Amino acid sequence: MSWGLVSGVLGFAVVGFDPFSVLILAAALGAGARRRALVAFAVGTLLATVVLGTVLGRSVHHLTGYLLHEVRHVPGGWRLAVELVVAAALAGWAAHRWASRDRPRDPTSPPKGLSARALLVAGVLWGLAGVSDPGYVGAVLLTAREDSHLVMAGALLLWFLVAQSPMVVTVAALAAGRDSPAVTRVVAGTQRLVGALRPVATAVVALAALALLADGVTYVVSGRFALPPH
Repeated sequence: MSWGLVSGVLGFAVVGFDPFSVLILAAALGAGARRRALVAFAVGTLLATVVLGTVLGRSVHHLTGYLLHEVRHVPGGWRLAVELVVAAALAGWAAHRWASRDRPRDPTSPPKGLSARALLVAGVLWGLAGVSDPGYVGAVLLTAREDSHLVMAGALLLWFLVAQSPMVVTVAALAAGRDSPAVTRVVAGTQRLVGALRPVATAVVALAALALLADGVTYVVSGRFALPPH
């Protein structure tokens, strides 16, 4: 696994940082779910994230490689249009994140059935919902350039451990006991961490939009792009 892949995946993990999984765990814990069921939710989310990403990445591997190669030959006007559209989308997303930074979040309610099987299914569905997360999609497309299934799966596992770090830490803390002070401290700590990292993720998205916009302006002024095709 190259350093470029690792750094790219880590960047997308920051963008896709998910604070809501741990809130779902906290809600399920408060509703009486057992530790086994909570661990099942986390395992389901992990499996869905890695397996889905690997399958999607493999399915678009050849197409992605072709596009990344042929982008050198795309007319400048077409590339400029694509960059401006992507920059506008990223800027809009960053603006939405900033505008809703103080809005109270209502995470998906835990399922009525709190058995391990029910929460495993809920975790799989929660993981599959990752296709709506630009950070996850970006990581999948990045890993799609790799030839090895193991490298792709390993990179997506790294993405999961960082993007879902609040849930990972909470599940690890559950080993100390369902009602232990350690779990309470971890949940409270991850909620504070979420509040601190949300502006960072928003800033990363905004910087990406500015970089693409600057690249487009450079092309308009000089006739050449500042950013390499890949």
